[in-house]
Amino acid sequence: MRVLWSLVLMASVCNALQAQPGETSTDFADTAFAVPSIRWTPRTKGVIIRYERITAHSMYADSQLEGLPDSREQVRRDQRWEYRLRFPLYSKPGLTLAMGLQYFSETYRFRNLTEGSNPFYTDLHNRTLRTMGTNFYAVRSRRGNSYILFRASVDFMGDYSYQRIPGTNYIRASASPLIGWKRNQDLSYAFGVAYGYRFGRALLLPVFSYQYNFNRQWSVDALLPGRVRFRYTANPKTLLYMGAEFSGANYVLSLENPTFARFNNLYLQKSELRSLFSLERELYDWLWLGVEAGLRTNISFTLTETPRSRRQVLFFNRPDGALLVSVSLFGVVPRRFSKINE
Repeated sequence: MRVLWSLVLMASVCNALQAQPGETSTDFADTAFAVPSIRWTPRTKGVIIRYERITAHSMYADSQLEGLPDSREQVRRDQRWEYRLRFPLYSKPGLTLAMGLQYFSETYRFRNLTEGSNPFYTDLHNRTLRTMGTNFYAVRSRRGNSYILFRASVDFMGDYSYQRIPGTNYIRASASPLIGWKRNQDLSYAFGVAYGYRFGRALLLPVFSYQYNFNRQWSVDALLPGRVRFRYTANPKTLLYMGAEFSGANYVLSLENPTFARFNNLYLQKSELRSLFSLERELYDWLWLGVEAGLRTNISFTLTETPRSRRQVLFFNRPDGALLVSVSLFGVVPRRFSKINE
């Protein structure tokens, strides 16, 4: 029943979805306003439902707490669910606004935990870590070949439940303004800054966005230093991707083990490098299937008393590298609404 309602929602949103900032392509020669996207860009994703599973791996804890030794445990499974919805707010020549909603959950399950196991892993076992929030996108196109792109999001990150409303300390905000130039239908790039938690804690970094078509089949889309992805278009209904990305979160934790009773707040700063191969295949005009496989490499998995630095650390955790697989269903703009210049 959940899948049926999801498909109905996809159909409704995709029929309402129009041009989105930075993704739906417009012929450069047909407008006096520059847009970020280049030609042959895939249609905008309006609804995404995704399941991911990371295979079994070891996790090592370097304890910074007196009386607690270092330890090693086996993660039996790390599973993740992701739901995203994106819809237009305003779309006129020179200005496009869109909004998105997202929900993400992650659950760790350990193997053969005992009373003597690491107390952090005991509390983390079967605990759901959630991210729920909203995103905002804006493109201010300027006459000629330049544009301004702005993205922002506000999320609640932590181990809160549906019965317990998260407090303001769970809020994590991010923002990224960029100014860019579209040189032609096959090249667009932008410079700016990004504030967010991609690397596990709040950082302000310079960013560079780059989109380029080598030809009709091969292209690259990058937002450095966060991600880079190459796309091969086998045909209009089959897309192949290869790339890498950094992914991170900063969770507020309410741990129950007596070991942590003296701490007011605890935070899990986590980030990872994901090397991925993806296949996307059209099932119907507006409905697509995605399959993904790759390698997850840990960057940080640190339990601290503060969300903003690597000081006041309780545990430095080191998950081993592991394989990941995912499957997703997503809805795109129907062809009759698409402005892609194919």
